[in-house]
Amino acid sequence: IASIELVSSRSTASTGEEVVVTARALTGDGRPASGVLVSFEVSGSVTGLRQWIRETDALGQAQISFTTTEAEIVVVRALVPQ
Repeated sequence: IASIELVSSRSTASTGEEVVVTARALTGDGRPASGVLVSFEVSGSVTGLRQWIRETDALGQAQISFTTTEAEIVVVRALVPQ
């Protein structure tokens, strides 16, 4: 895997709104990589889980969702475990 791209469903969210984050795993030549385990870590005021491991689908994508609990910056990191 050469890179992981992250895309959020929202650039800002009010308290109580759901945010969906999609990670896309890419090979060195830019093709989607399926079957890759992606480890997500979320920091900030959110409900539910703060860590997930998801496998990318045929399009090289894996998704998580969370709900905000306060108006503050929420940081999402996505890593491929070595």
